Amino acid sequence: MIATAHALLEPLALLILLREKTNFVELAFERRLSEIYALARGAYNAHLDDYAIAEIPPAKTYDPVVPGWRQKRVENPATYWWQGITRGRLDPAIEVCINREANRAATVDEFESRYLDLFNRPDDSRHKSLGLFCNPIYNFRPEDRPIFWRILLCQLLIYRRISKRSRVPGEVAMSAALDFDHEDIDQLRRSNAIGDGLFESSISAAVDYTNRILVRNE
Repeated sequence: MIATAHALLEPLALLILLREKTNFVELAFERRLSEIYALARGAYNAHLDDYAIAEIPPAKTYDPVVPGWRQKRVENPATYWWQGITRGRLDPAIEVCINREANRAATVDEFESRYLDLFNRPDDSRHKSLGLFCNPIYNFRPEDRPIFWRILLCQLLIYRRISKRSRVPGEVAMSAALDFDHEDIDQLRRSNAIGDGLFESSISAAVDYTNRILVRNE
């Protein structure tokens, strides 16, 4: 749980640090950095866009804020388990993954120490923020968290593109379209025993969502 939370929060922590250091006037003239920043911001927004991601065809029934949600999410987690987070909770969770003294993302060991400390301090507001961020990860299965599964696939696409874009010269343009390669598809199929219908619809939704990111940045 702790390692997974760190893996998801670390790139978002790097985004926050980049945002604090970046001159946005210069960013407008640096094509590669501008694209990387837009992509990283898309990974951040994916956590906030759970309802919008659920509505991407084929739409998923998703209604986590209903009376009796505690019982309903046990009976039907795919529909009633909250699989996103609000900005007000996401930012404090990310902050747990930033070492402000060193001005960098926290290491796994540093994050684990903070996580365990906050776990034992329920009155600390960061306790709830971190708990809500980790909420979709608990007992995760794609069938039970289909919206969070879509979010993870969106982030896989985004981070693959960031990695690729960082190795291409800034003056070289790349397609705004994001898509999975065969290696990723094969690996996802091998490591997740899910039905073809859920797999294909999730892949399609992730491609649909991420392909809007760079188009908006043009």
